[in-house]
Amino acid sequence: PPAGGPATFAALRNDTGGVRAAVEAGFGSLANLSAAVTTCATGWFGSGWCWVVWQAQTEGLAVEGRANQDSPCMDPGKAPLLGIDLWEHAYYLKYRNVRADYIQAWWSTVNWTAVDARYRAAQGQRTGYLRDVTLISPLLARTAASPAA
Repeated sequence: PPAGGPATFAALRNDTGGVRAAVEAGFGSLANLSAAVTTCATGWFGSGWCWVVWQAQTEGLAVEGRANQDSPCMDPGKAPLLGIDLWEHAYYLKYRNVRADYIQAWWSTVNWTAVDARYRAAQGQRTGYLRDVTLISPLLARTAASPAA
C-alpha cells in the first residue's frame, strides 16, 4: 500500500475507534482501500472527484466518484474524509494524460492524522461539521420558514 504523506497510516497503529479501525473493518486493509480508490479514480471519465466518505446510515466507509464539483457534503449523513481531484488542472502539467501516475503519487500526500480527525468529527466524538450541520439544519429550516419579526 502507499506509504502516506506527512502523517502515515502506520502512525495510526495504536488507533482505537478511529479511521484505521474503520478502514480495516470496511476494507480489510489500507491496500484494499487504496485499490478501491485507485479503481474509482482511474475509471472516472471526465472531471470530478473520488471520495472516501463516512456514511451515517451504515456507520461505515465508502468510496464514491462525483462529477464536476459535486461533493458528498451535499448528501445528508455523509462526511467526506479524503478526496482526490480528478480535474485535469490537478495533474496535467506534471503528469500529462497519465492520470494513473498522478493517482499513485497522490497517495504520498495523504495526511492520515487529518483524515482521522475528520472521521472522529463525523462520528461526533469531537465537535465536527457533520454533527453541527445535523443539529443546526432544523434550526435554519425553522428560521427560514418563520415570518420576519
